[in-house]
Amino acid sequence: MFVSVMLIFDTTDDSGRRKNMRTVMIVDSQKRMLNIYKKMLHWEEYGFEIISFTDNQAQAMSYFREYEHDLIIMDTQLKNGNGLALIKQLKEYKQNCYIIVCSYENNYNNIRRAWRLGILDFLKKDALRCSLLTENLEIIQNEEQPAYQDMNGVDESQRLLGLIRDKQSVDLEKLNLALKRSLLLKEKDIYRILFFRMDNPTGVFLENLALDRDILSQKLKEIFEDVLSSEYDFEIIFSKKHSGTIIIKNVPESQLDDISQLLIEKVKSILKFDISIIISKECIGYSMFYDAYVECINSLNRKFYTGNCSIIFLDKSENFNYLDYKSIDFKEKILKYLVLEEYEKLNNVTLKLYHYMINEHIMPSDVIYYCCYTINSIEHYMEKRGIKISERLLSETQYTFSKLENISDIMREFTKTIRYLTFCIQSSSQSKYLKIVLDVNQYIEEHISNKIDVNDIADTLGLTAIHISRVFKQQNGESLVQYINKQKMIHAIYLMKNSKLKIKDIAQSVGFDDQLYFNKVFKKYYDVSPREFRKQFEIQKIDKI
Repeated sequence: MFVSVMLIFDTTDDSGRRKNMRTVMIVDSQKRMLNIYKKMLHWEEYGFEIISFTDNQAQAMSYFREYEHDLIIMDTQLKNGNGLALIKQLKEYKQNCYIIVCSYENNYNNIRRAWRLGILDFLKKDALRCSLLTENLEIIQNEEQPAYQDMNGVDESQRLLGLIRDKQSVDLEKLNLALKRSLLLKEKDIYRILFFRMDNPTGVFLENLALDRDILSQKLKEIFEDVLSSEYDFEIIFSKKHSGTIIIKNVPESQLDDISQLLIEKVKSILKFDISIIISKECIGYSMFYDAYVECINSLNRKFYTGNCSIIFLDKSENFNYLDYKSIDFKEKILKYLVLEEYEKLNNVTLKLYHYMINEHIMPSDVIYYCCYTINSIEHYMEKRGIKISERLLSETQYTFSKLENISDIMREFTKTIRYLTFCIQSSSQSKYLKIVLDVNQYIEEHISNKIDVNDIADTLGLTAIHISRVFKQQNGESLVQYINKQKMIHAIYLMKNSKLKIKDIAQSVGFDDQLYFNKVFKKYYDVSPREFRKQFEIQKIDKI
């Protein structure tokens, strides 16, 4: 599990302006290092504030792109990702950021690489002292000091909402002060929060790599202002380029649905992507803002069943149900039909699983877990049969599921994964099936003069008659019994053309004790009796002479 913590100190002076504080991010696999660094010195006295902590490369870069920290203190050993690769990414994004590596690293080549990437210092964790950190802070302080950042209340509110969105800890007094100072809210204002967010942002940005996020947020703001400006008292605060809040005052609940629907339609029409809107309960004053905002963020999973372009009122309670694993057997049926290669039934039971989750309104996390659990069971079955698949399939599937936001997308990805596993099983089975068919053909050739029974073939090959018959029909397009009779008739034709044997003897030579039955089967294949066939063949021979 990734760990992320954000802390906010009071960084405004008496006039309310933001002090020229430099920001710090801690990146370490051990969460306890955050407290160790915090207690080592009074950071604010040196003009620094620790605002971010994470234990992985991807989250570190995500935070850095948004907050552009002045100093990063990090280990090279991370829970997820590579420390040296992170240093390279940080420097490529912002060349003048300061990086201090604090690690137990003893590999000289790694230490040398870190220095060459442009770090400020490399400290050994087992020799870490306050003085070593303060020396580096003083070096940074001696650089040109940044001027006052005249961050108004709106900007500061936006920054704090971003931190709350990332599930970080913030100083609530500071948030209330920013809201008050910005004049966004007054103590007696009656309002609601319209929390808006792009649906499936990961997918949207992957499909539109050239999409400028700054331009995106500006266009969203223009659309919202165009819809709302003439009639309503509102303020817009972005917590991310594609999400944020609209504080809308004194609007009856009956109008909020129409307003939200119009916003969604305008965004879809102009920007060509979907947004959903969550509408908070009625609030009074800035002191209620934090709880309402957090409730909106935590209610994002309520669109799991409603899908994109959802409008969700938090006034209306809606509860998910936990999955009762003992009462369902979808996993067992999916595995059964996969093993039996009954793919139509497999598709039907997958569809039933989808409808069951919807009808029972199952907790989203339970839906994802059950899908992963089912895939994992199929993987174990395949491993036992020696069928090779990607070692990272389950982890990649879990990651993909974690990025999807509604039941339709989850089940679409689940079905796609099942189809991939089915293909792997089928591909592995083709070589085995081919061998079965070849072995069956060899048996028929060797026993063409005998009465051939499917059970005898199965006993010889060590398989069941049902399995052999099914495999043979899948591969050849005809039943095994039909194929046996056809091969016997082909051999009978050969004997009629190349021997003087009587029809009765030919019948026995291909395993028919009853000549009448042989005649019946022969006529079924060639539309003439054996006697007529031989007669016609003899006439043709004479004509050729």
